[in-house]
Amino acid sequence: MRRALLSVRFELLATFRDRHTLIYTIVVPLFLYPALFFGMVQITQVSEGLEPSDLTIGIAGHGPLAQAMESDSAVRTLRIGRLPDLADSLAVSRAL
Repeated sequence: MRRALLSVRFELLATFRDRHTLIYTIVVPLFLYPALFFGMVQITQVSEGLEPSDLTIGIAGHGPLAQAMESDSAVRTLRIGRLPDLADSLAVSRAL
């Protein structure tokens, strides 16, 4: 037991002697955590004031998911007859 206590004492003395260890384990968290908390509070307050944006979903094909989306009144759906080649971005934008 005495050897274990001597080992712990030695490690603690070595840790407190090293300036970098003290800075990274004590000083940085003292400033970092309050700054992160304050930043998250600010972001939350800003995001709560935003209006929800309108969303339109293009549906190609039939199935239970397409029917569920069309029956939901909160979602605007746009029925697409045939899905264009996705590599052609102009054709996709024209289809939408």
